[in-house]
Amino acid sequence: MKYGLIFDSFVLGFRNFSSATLLNQCRFTLPINLFVAQICLWAGEALLGIRIWALWDRDLRLTFGLPIVHSVLTLVSFANVAMFIKSVSYKESPVPHMTGCFVDNMEGNMRAAAICMLVWITLMLVLLLIPGFRAYRAGRNSHFVRRIFRDGILYYLYLLALHVANLVMMITNPLFLAGVPLLPVLFLHIALTSRIFLHTRQQANRQIVVLNQTNGEEMQWDPTFST
Repeated sequence: MKYGLIFDSFVLGFRNFSSATLLNQCRFTLPINLFVAQICLWAGEALLGIRIWALWDRDLRLTFGLPIVHSVLTLVSFANVAMFIKSVSYKESPVPHMTGCFVDNMEGNMRAAAICMLVWITLMLVLLLIPGFRAYRAGRNSHFVRRIFRDGILYYLYLLALHVANLVMMITNPLFLAGVPLLPVLFLHIALTSRIFLHTRQQANRQIVVLNQTNGEEMQWDPTFST
């Protein structure tokens, strides 16, 4: 995901700071920016969905339900992005020696894609809160359990606030301003997701090999399970 973000930023920078920005260049880079961002978003959410599925002890309902919901929301999002891209047209620079992509017409919007992401985030938050509440009631108050649910719940709360604000701006602002926060929101989402994966990897690597004095066998001990 982080490499997709770097590539997306490179394409965006090339478009904005090129010494001679052509109309075809603008038409070519917009789909790259939006589709790469969507791929990173939904791929990251799929991997985090697997993590939540594991917290539900690989429940059979989620085994079939989550891939179906994720696939439907992803397809709707990509279709909405494609329709938005098709509605955008560019014009030549109105000021000599000023480079960049100047939008001539933009009839579409990306509200459906934003709503799809909100639906998925809300679903994941609910699926995380339920086993978290059960673990709390059952007295599973170890450092590991607290960290898993605390980090996951905070992550989805941040994303929920981020995408709600984005959708509100899409609805309330004029069309030519509604898309301004779009790429920053996508980049922040990908950055948060990458941070969660990095933190999970760090926790997974925190293992200590302990030698059993009775039979001489090696055992793996994870300090995050200690209370």
